[in-house]
Amino acid sequence: MRASIIGFCVSTLFLTLLILFAPHPAFAQAIANLANSTVATDWIVKDICVDASNSPVPFDPYYACPQGTARSKIQVGDPLPYHNIDQFNQQQADAFPLLDTSGNALYFHTFDFAPFNQFQLNSGSDGYDYYSLDSWFAAAGTRDGGEYGEAFFGANCSTNDAWLFFPTSNFMAGGSVQAAIGGNSWGQNYNVAASTCPPGYSNPVTTWEFKSVTFGGINGNPSKTMNAMISYHGFVPGAEAAMEVFWFTQQYGPTMWQSWVPADQHPAKTSNCPVPDNISYNGVTYVVADCRDWSQTVLASDAEIPQWPLPGANMLQHFNFDNEGGYLENNDSNFNLWHRGGNSAEGNEINWSLYNSSAPLDTRFGPGVRYLATNCAGTCTGAGVQEIYQDLPINSIANQGTYLFGIDARSESDSGTLQVTLQEIDANGTVLWQDQVQGTVAADNGDGRLNAVNGAAYSEASSVYLSTAFIHKTTVIPVYANAARMRFYITPLTPQTFDIVDTWLNRFPALQSGLGTIPAPIVSTPPPVSTPTPVSTPAPVSPPTPVTPTTITVTTPSITVTSPSVTVTSPGQSNSSHGSSGSSGSAGSSSSTSSTSSSSTQESGTTSSSSNSTSSYGTSDDSSNSTSSRNAHSSHRRRSWWWNWW
Repeated sequence: MRASIIGFCVSTLFLTLLILFAPHPAFAQAIANLANSTVATDWIVKDICVDASNSPVPFDPYYACPQGTARSKIQVGDPLPYHNIDQFNQQQADAFPLLDTSGNALYFHTFDFAPFNQFQLNSGSDGYDYYSLDSWFAAAGTRDGGEYGEAFFGANCSTNDAWLFFPTSNFMAGGSVQAAIGGNSWGQNYNVAASTCPPGYSNPVTTWEFKSVTFGGINGNPSKTMNAMISYHGFVPGAEAAMEVFWFTQQYGPTMWQSWVPADQHPAKTSNCPVPDNISYNGVTYVVADCRDWSQTVLASDAEIPQWPLPGANMLQHFNFDNEGGYLENNDSNFNLWHRGGNSAEGNEINWSLYNSSAPLDTRFGPGVRYLATNCAGTCTGAGVQEIYQDLPINSIANQGTYLFGIDARSESDSGTLQVTLQEIDANGTVLWQDQVQGTVAADNGDGRLNAVNGAAYSEASSVYLSTAFIHKTTVIPVYANAARMRFYITPLTPQTFDIVDTWLNRFPALQSGLGTIPAPIVSTPPPVSTPTPVSTPAPVSPPTPVTPTTITVTTPSITVTSPSVTVTSPGQSNSSHGSSGSSGSAGSSSSTSSTSSSSTQESGTTSSSSNSTSSYGTSDDSSNSTSSRNAHSSHRRRSWWWNWW
């Protein structure tokens, strides 16, 4: 019996430990086993896991989605449940859709330096690639802290097949194509708009292939093996041009980028990724000079869509004050051009001037950065009186649509405050609705870092572009039946002179949900363990009954036979019980500037009349105009730069 109890206890303890320490669905990190999709967009934006209400949950989709959730591609309006980040936690890079000017999905990929989830041109200079999808998956443009802004074009100024990655059908079979590409470096060329066709084209080779790749595995980060579409861009037969190589995965979209430089140019090998000393490609030896591997993830704690301003979503024309922007005096008859109006307390019309920054940091890829300088020309009289504005026809605005509006700006001296206003106006000038945002900006809105150009160090404050702050807000616009135009305007509220680099009025997704929650795991309760039935003790064996002698009388004629007396004795017996034991068991991101905002709806009231002053703008350089040029398809740009941060 004692042995039975011991066996039962051991079995129960083993079963308890098995339940406690067995891999649990909530904690298991099973790697997702994905079928290879033939849909191109599945390789362009990130996967997410969603709960029963279709809300994204904070989880890394490299792993199988938790019990009670399902795998999905991130959709327009979804908050980001996690962020991809490089192996050294320097740059976040998220691939998700926004909206273009027509309200269609606009696919892009962020380059986001700290502070994360806040678009800024200063302190590392945030940027992006944005894409086009037709018969090709291609990059339509890029923005970064080196070249600032560049649009790409295919042959004959086409915008749908410029920087090619791979075709949108049968892409996993691999292939190669030689195609024309041209670039318009509008960020550092004050002579052109972002939509201006390029001055020329080159004809690099693009090759793509499908391959299993191991990412990560450095700086204490896990290795992650995923199938990837790899695109090699920039090879020029007969020349030793630099190349850029891109890896796209179903889990994350763009997952890694590398810059390859011919070895005979003696580049230093990057330490950002584990790479060989050199790579041979089409007979040319390359060194991997730079790399970003974004396969690491950081889970989000807030439900938000990063507010990134993209040219392809901008409703404003001449948003960077190119030469074709009009710059007219107060004249409401012209849509999509820049105007000014309104006087200071001293009776002077608001000042404006166009300048071209030729600072070394602003002329690395073009003649310089265009910006508009403005001040109140005396005592400021405020928004609705003094304004630099652009009007849009009201039929270009979506009723109840969400919009992101703002400016990239700085002060030329001490800190000052600007206001950006949206007004919906009828044919008589009555303001039907408005919203606004204010921001306080300094001369350098970044961290004061130094940047190197040709071996010399320059302060970020010397660059108009790299010292600005992004003043912005999102709003929902109601379109009234008698509305005629939407006005976007800028007003200095303090006497400083302000430099404005970019202006934005962008279609933007409405946030569709908050972050979801991972359901509590359903744990099956194991059946109770049965107590073993004790083995019964056998009954004692009775000794045999002794044999009693029997007298047999046989009657025969005159004969009597008497049998002898026989005693049979049973051998001695000992009673025993074999002890038996048994066991059983069973197993079962706002702005970095100081800003305030408000909105109002008015059914009456008019905008102030403009001054009759006829002063015109001036165009001048703030320093000598040094220029530089580059090949239209050059890949010495963006993401991780060729100059050093000091």
